[in-house]
Amino acid sequence: MVEEKLEKIATEYVVSLFPVFMMIDAFQSEIKKIVDRGCPLVIVIKNKKVDYYVKPSLWQKMHEHLIEKVRKEPDFLQFIFKKIRELSQQQIKDVRILLNKLNQAKNVDLDKYYQDYIKSNTELYGFGLLLPLLDFHNTTFISDELRKILGVNKAKNYFNILTSTTKETYNKKQELDLLKILTVIKKDKELVELFRTKDGVELVKYLKKKNKKIWSLITKHAKKYTWVHYVYEGPSVDEIYFLDFLKDYLIRGLDPAKELAKNEAAKEKLKNEQAQALQKLRLNKYEKTIVTGASDFVFMKAYRREMQTLSYYYIENILREIGRRLHLSLAQVRMLLPEEISLGLKKNVINYNLINQRLKFMVYGYNPTKFCYDSSKAKNLIKQEIKLEEKVGKVNKLEGDTASPGRAKGKVAIINTPDDIPKMQSGNILVSASTNPNLMPAIRQASAIITDEGGLTCHAAIVSRELGIPCVVGTKIASRVLKDGDKVKVDADKGVVKIIK
Repeated sequence: MVEEKLEKIATEYVVSLFPVFMMIDAFQSEIKKIVDRGCPLVIVIKNKKVDYYVKPSLWQKMHEHLIEKVRKEPDFLQFIFKKIRELSQQQIKDVRILLNKLNQAKNVDLDKYYQDYIKSNTELYGFGLLLPLLDFHNTTFISDELRKILGVNKAKNYFNILTSTTKETYNKKQELDLLKILTVIKKDKELVELFRTKDGVELVKYLKKKNKKIWSLITKHAKKYTWVHYVYEGPSVDEIYFLDFLKDYLIRGLDPAKELAKNEAAKEKLKNEQAQALQKLRLNKYEKTIVTGASDFVFMKAYRREMQTLSYYYIENILREIGRRLHLSLAQVRMLLPEEISLGLKKNVINYNLINQRLKFMVYGYNPTKFCYDSSKAKNLIKQEIKLEEKVGKVNKLEGDTASPGRAKGKVAIINTPDDIPKMQSGNILVSASTNPNLMPAIRQASAIITDEGGLTCHAAIVSRELGIPCVVGTKIASRVLKDGDKVKVDADKGVVKIIK
């Protein structure tokens, strides 16, 4: 019998060993405690890109085991949501307290702060990762179960209504607050013209001297939301970043009052539509749990990621302090495991050569026990254990899942990292392996979004609904077969993308 090989299930960019090793550890420890079954994962990190691998049969078994638990315990979904909220909020509270202790901390104390964070974040991953385990790629239980329930009730048209949320992500709150600042700016015609014609640096100089009221609003906004697009390792953003948002709004002729009113009207409409849908559907307790929990499910995926993003923004200060004491760069610290941090802080034992090897290429995971390889061992594992991706021939049509309905036509821009953002033009079709909050400046300009990965809870699905633009997720190969400048027609109502001449 041929042994099953590892297959890629996800890709992310601008990431190091920290913090994703905690995600991999959670599948073997915390998730196992919750659902009585683990699932070994392997990550390959090369030049700030991470690929996630798993044996499909093991992922499927874990998925099925989790489904069984949800079906047996109708309140289990709400229990997951509650734990994510509690653990997230406690983690942020704890990290803020730690930051005030850094200057007085001895090495042994600093190590404890770091190890406590690793423990709490791994626990949070344990509950947070249950959501993609339930609904991701081919294992889309929540989506499938909701469609089945609606099909029986002859109410398939309710799917988008019931999987949308009236709760606002921090990213959405940030954009709404920025629109409020824009309403103030638009009262001054001279200021509007300056925003349209001056760059960020020039605007900062002008506002500091000539319009301290607007400058105060901008600085408060930047302080509140500097972390919102940080994701795993930032960087955090400053006033110029948000000034560029405002400039873009003005150049596009956005009416902030209308946009704010439209947002409130859309929320109210959605609340009413969801209430009407629940009145019309005849549901038993289990079905009601799925139907009412679908929108919470979508929101909690985003909430967990945003709260962890905030914690990564804060924890950077601890990582920098560790680096200062061990004479390591922040990038080097992010390639260390917890036990190696302890050795460095307590015994001054550091393998600089190993760290620098990892910065270029490494493999970490469980297969079935924990390992961390660089260089030849990593290459050997990839050769022996990982299934190569099949080559994709010429295609004229891509199929995926509808994340946000609608249609669009335009030129493709492949956007995977913040470095790709400058090539994005207004109206382009944004194509990505998977989107993240740090791609928002490009996403805001997109007329539609297409991703390789996805499911009901993916970032692209959530943000496309917030923005009201068509989105097709889970195509598997879009970013591999499409290239910058290709013309495509997106029919997100049907989950179809056609390449046109």
